[in-house]
Amino acid sequence: MEGTQKIMNKEKLIKKLENKEYRDGFVSSIIDIGIPFQIRALRDQRNWKQKDLGKKSKMKQEVISRLENPGYGKLNLKTLKRIASAFDIGLLVRFVPLSDLVKMELNQSSTSLEVLSYKDEPYFQDIAVTDESEIKQYLVKILETYKETSIMVPTINRDELKVSKIGYLINDFFLNDNGGMA
Repeated sequence: MEGTQKIMNKEKLIKKLENKEYRDGFVSSIIDIGIPFQIRALRDQRNWKQKDLGKKSKMKQEVISRLENPGYGKLNLKTLKRIASAFDIGLLVRFVPLSDLVKMELNQSSTSLEVLSYKDEPYFQDIAVTDESEIKQYLVKILETYKETSIMVPTINRDELKVSKIGYLINDFFLNDNGGMA
């Protein structure tokens, strides 16, 4: 039923977007309504009060309250950069095809507005592992995670490993330290 509803909503929206004034309003609403909702979602994700975000962004609580109000409409890049810095996340402002906005709008949920802070992003955590002992600790952590789930430990193929120190360490770890897994 949900999929059928999404298709109907998409069809209705595409029909309305044939009108230039509606398209302009749609784009404007994505910014004027979407950004305040996302600021609130990001704050809620972190269990922060408006006062907490105000302190981290060096703005008064009253300013945060206005920024979270979809009717306020006076967002500017300088303020949004401060908000992004307070959450320790990126801010992307770019021109896109309308179809990207439609897809984003149709697939929006409360969790789609959440963004991980830099320190919580797995992408950057993997890079931080640098020496041999840290790599082994990291691999043990991965194996423990696999043991706690029904997921099978991946097979390591020597030919597929990159020719690098980390590649050899991973290979050695799986082949020697853990009973010859391969």
